[in-house]
This record gives sequence, C-alpha cells and structure tokens, in this order.
Amino acid sequence: MKKGLKIFLISFSVFIGILLISFGVVMLTVFTPERLTKIVRSQTTKYINCKTEIGEVELTFFSTFPDVGIEITGLTLINPKNGACNDTLLHAGKGIASLDIKALWKNDDLIIHKLIFEDVFVNAFTDKSGISNYDVFITDTTDTSSFVNPFKKIDLREIRLKNANISYVDETSDMHATVSNLYSDLKFQLQNEKIVLLLNAKTPSVSYSMDSIQYCSNADIKLNLPLEYNTDKEEIKLSSAKLEFNGLNANIDGTITQNGENTITDIAFNTASYSVKTLIDMIPAVYTTALDGMNVNGFVSSTGTVKGIYNENNMPLIDVLATMDKGTFEYSSLPYKLHDITGGADVKIDLNNEAESKIILKKVVAKTGQSELEASGLINYILLDDMLFDLDVKMNFHLPELEPMMPDDMNIGFEGFARGGGHVR
Repeated sequence: MKKGLKIFLISFSVFIGILLISFGVVMLTVFTPERLTKIVRSQTTKYINCKTEIGEVELTFFSTFPDVGIEITGLTLINPKNGACNDTLLHAGKGIASLDIKALWKNDDLIIHKLIFEDVFVNAFTDKSGISNYDVFITDTTDTSSFVNPFKKIDLREIRLKNANISYVDETSDMHATVSNLYSDLKFQLQNEKIVLLLNAKTPSVSYSMDSIQYCSNADIKLNLPLEYNTDKEEIKLSSAKLEFNGLNANIDGTITQNGENTITDIAFNTASYSVKTLIDMIPAVYTTALDGMNVNGFVSSTGTVKGIYNENNMPLIDVLATMDKGTFEYSSLPYKLHDITGGADVKIDLNNEAESKIILKKVVAKTGQSELEASGLINYILLDDMLFDLDVKMNFHLPELEPMMPDDMNIGFEGFARGGGHVR
C-alpha cells in the first residue's frame, strides 16, 4: 500500500510538473493559446513515453476566478498493447487546473484550488506477463525507497470528474472492471504522513468479474467516503462512510491495515431495511446454488462485521445479524408456503471453510394458511449444496392443512388445531 502511494505521488508530481511548465510558459511568453499549446506539447515528451495529443492549452480567468488557471482540451494518451481493447489509454475532453503559485514557491505547499476533468475515457490493461499500458511516465517507479515527497503540504481542494468512463482488464487475475458515466468530487490533504480524504461519487453502471465469476453487473452505486490514511502504519480509517448499492444503503466504520502481504480488516456496518430478493440477486450465482428451488422474499435490516486477514489464501470472516419482517418462503419440495415471517438470524460466512458457514435462527415466527410455526436453532452448510437443519420447532397447526401430505388413496379428513413442539433435523 505504501509503495502504491509513493508511485501515486511520483506520477502526480510529474503531472503537476506539466502544469507548472504551462504556468511557466504563460509567464515567459505572449498569452496566446497557439503558443502555449506548442510549447506544452514539446515539454510533455520529457515526462510521458507514449504518443500524446493535446488539442489546445489556454489561460482561464472566469472559470477559475479569483485564480488564473490553465485549460487543456483534447488530451489523449495512446499506448497500444496486444490484447488491449483500445489503443487509447486516456482521453479527456477538457481539463481545468488552478494552482496557488505563491504557496508553492514560498512554502513548498501544493495547493490546487481546482482540478476538473470532463468527458474522460480510461482504458487500463495489464497482460498475462504483468506489463501494463499505463506505465507511461518517464520516471523509475520500480524502486520507490529513495523517493521523498517534495511538498510540505498537499491540499487538493476540488478534484472533479464529469462523465468518466473507465475500463480495466488484468489478465494476471482474469479481472474485468468497468465504470460508466462516473461523476465524482474529491478533497485531499497530505501533511505529516497523514492523508485526509473526502470522496463523493456516483455512477449508474459498475461491472466487475474475476476468475470468470461475475460479482456485479451494471450496478448503480453512490459513495460518500470520508477516510484517513496513516502512511507509517499503512492504515485506512473509515468514519461514517455511506454506500448505496442498487438501492441498498449501508453505513460503514472501521479500519483496513496493510501488514506485508496481509490486509487486516476490522469493519462494522449497518443497513436500512431492504428487499431480500434484491440482496440475493446481488450474490454471484455460483454462491447461491443451495437456494435452487427456493423463493425467499421480505424486508431485512442488518448490522454486521467483516474481520480478519485477506490475502491470496485467506478471506475475512463475515458476521451479519439480520432482522426480517413481512417475509415469505416457498420451496419446490414442500407443499406449504410460509408468509408473515418475522424474527432474527445471525449469519456467519466463512469463505475459507465453506462447511463452517451457518445461520443461527433466533425465534423466527412464520404462518402458512391458518397455521403458525416458531423455530430456533441452526442451519449448517449454507454455502454447500445440501444444507443441514437442526431446529427446535413449536407449532399451532390447522389440521386440514395436513391433507396435502396424505397419500391420494387415503380418504382421511381433519378438523381443528394441534399444538405442540418438536425437533427437526
């Protein structure tokens, strides 16, 4: 994580260098777009090792008031790679930037009042050998140990994306990700090895797959993400982050810490009431085979945690305490349909050992016809094809509803109610 931050700072410094060249050119030449564009084009070849196209560079006054800024139109980076779906790495229809030159020269503070990109297209690609088309900066990012942040303070007061479309393919992990029509606002401050960040973003379409498993397709996502990152501890702290995923709202707090190859998660979350069917539709089909033949719906609110180590061989444990209301359940092998299901369940998911995943029912009440059932206990092996039920059941059963269970050749009728309890396994 720390190496990634350093690579980001190196690359970002190069980008800021290009902006400073533009400002320097402004100060030393006549302020004409033709002249600015020509010189900026020639200077970018010193920093970027792929084909670069720049439409026009000009001064801005009104859009960056009270600062004087730079506007670049038609910025394109072209870097063909075998296997990539497009030769264009990046295209931005327009970019506007305004820097606090005084703070930079006097105090070594990088203060960007405004950095806006409109109509952005990104096509990032990594082939099976690990070679990426976005490795285009003329700087050594393989050894970042000697890199020193040249700024005492970095304060990015407004970074905005308008209509960004992003594609990333990584053949080393068979990963495909796309983001369409992304709008985002970012505030970012780095000082004394501490990053404070606030990100607001929304997109109507996010798709992600890995190892041929489709985890989401055209997901509608909104994000409000306040976080702090301690570069010494390599720790991210989330405070009251909000995520909306296809209408499912979640509040998130906790920490994510990088320790060598291990990512240590300690996350807590809670959700508003949401549709069970909507949630099930979000889960990759490969993980819901145990639900074949079942139809489950209702409304659920939940609190939960994601704790543990994430690496190539481990996944953190997920523990969700869910409360259901107005639930329904039917199973193709049963003649009864349950309705008005209420109650709570503790869902424990262990992706390291799927046999340990289970549901603990806590006084779940359901009705079928005029009958009423109450159950508590365990449902084991919920991620496997054959679930195991171990339940204590109480019932107030309307006896005529037993008739569908009787053999067709038995002419038996029932009346009244039967009350009792039992154990189902």
